[in-house]
Amino acid sequence: MSAVFTPPSSCSSHWTSESQAANSVTGGLLIQNAGAGRNDEPCYPPGFGGWGIAPSFIQIFSPGVCPSEYTTANNNYDGHTTTAVCYLSKFGYTNFISSVNAGGKTAQFYGCTSIFTNADPTTVFAEGDDDGVTSSGMLTTVSGLITMWAQPIAVAFQQHDLSLFTTSQSRRLKLRHLSLAQALHL
Repeated sequence: MSAVFTPPSSCSSHWTSESQAANSVTGGLLIQNAGAGRNDEPCYPPGFGGWGIAPSFIQIFSPGVCPSEYTTANNNYDGHTTTAVCYLSKFGYTNFISSVNAGGKTAQFYGCTSIFTNADPTTVFAEGDDDGVTSSGMLTTVSGLITMWAQPIAVAFQQHDLSLFTTSQSRRLKLRHLSLAQALHL
């Protein structure tokens, strides 16, 4: 039997400040689990690598389903395989194409986004020298309204994969699989 992948609760508190100069987002970004030596591998399914806002490839966890504290976006069923993009439940799903900071090429940017609204200074990891941000070594202090950006998890499963999960998980997935299939074929 397989268990549904669930990231540790510590993943929700690992954020790195990236300056506006690095991403052209007003006020910069707080990127989840980002930066050299700060990739928190247990925060993603086995075999996932990379981080950031424009990965060079899309990774798919299969057979897999969205973690319990995630919501689904872009559900699809092609007659054989159910796919979905999973994003943090209290976040939105953002997806756009841009050439800003993509090395002169067009890139697909996608992520789980929210707005950090803490007026009190909060210490996070720093991604180099940020203009207007107080830095101390690899840490920095941020406050105010800042866009938070986390990596979504793409998943896929087929009907025969349901046997890999526990009976209650399989029953729930089968209902989702059938409902999605029925909805897409109407």
